[in-house]
Amino acid sequence: MSFPPCKICSHNTRTIKDTKSDIHYYACNSCDFIFIDDNHLLSDDEEISRYRQHDNTLDNQGYVDML
Repeated sequence: MSFPPCKICSHNTRTIKDTKSDIHYYACNSCDFIFIDDNHLLSDDEEISRYRQHDNTLDNQGYVDML
């Protein structure tokens, strides 16, 4: 089976399957960069919609703790 080359350094990758979401990721055998299969990337509109659901304010303790 052929996997896509690394998006950072173009070396060979191996597959990683997230068993909870059934999504495949690829990990570079050289630089360890991990990226998602292109079939699971969000469209620009989906990404904007998801971002707008975020509560990135100082009133959101989870957001503050992350920072």
